[in-house]
Amino acid sequence: PHFTQGFAEIAFCAVTASRQVKGFGTRMMNQLKQVVKKDGIEYFLTYADNYAIGYFKKQGFNRQVTMKRERWAGFIKDYDGGTLMECPLSEYVDYTDLPKMIEEQRAALIALIAERQRPFERAVHPPLAERLNFPLDEHGDVIGSRVSITTAEQIPGLVDAGVNLPRYEYRVDGKPSTLGAILEHVLAPLVKHE
Repeated sequence: PHFTQGFAEIAFCAVTASRQVKGFGTRMMNQLKQVVKKDGIEYFLTYADNYAIGYFKKQGFNRQVTMKRERWAGFIKDYDGGTLMECPLSEYVDYTDLPKMIEEQRAALIALIAERQRPFERAVHPPLAERLNFPLDEHGDVIGSRVSITTAEQIPGLVDAGVNLPRYEYRVDGKPSTLGAILEHVLAPLVKHE
């Protein structure tokens, strides 16, 4: 560890072949992360060979080093053929109990989604044709062969539900288009084998 610089170098990390893919490497790295945080270490740096890059990525390391070069240059040995990788350590994460933290975040996310869906849960809208005052027969079916809706705004409740309509607007050659026009625009070059 380089306490004055706030980082530690992982110079060598190995797990015997019989213990790999059983979680021992992850458990070892998470324990180490938790221990060094107490000493003010904010980052891990390592030079990973091609075989180790995958392992270090799984442990939160990244090839993009965000630490200023002046902070680490001269403190760690530069290895030819190795890839410098960095892992920032968060003071807010208990690395020894990640499953609990992930479960708490999952529960909070589910609760937030449920809370945001609540206003729409009980909304029961009459059929679209009825709301648009289309003529209906005795069975409730629309009289006539087509229902003509030319814009998304004509669909009752769509804007109220928070749908961002401009996001769904299609344009061909800079002009608003119907789905049919868009498909024709895509299909024409295909038919011509362009």
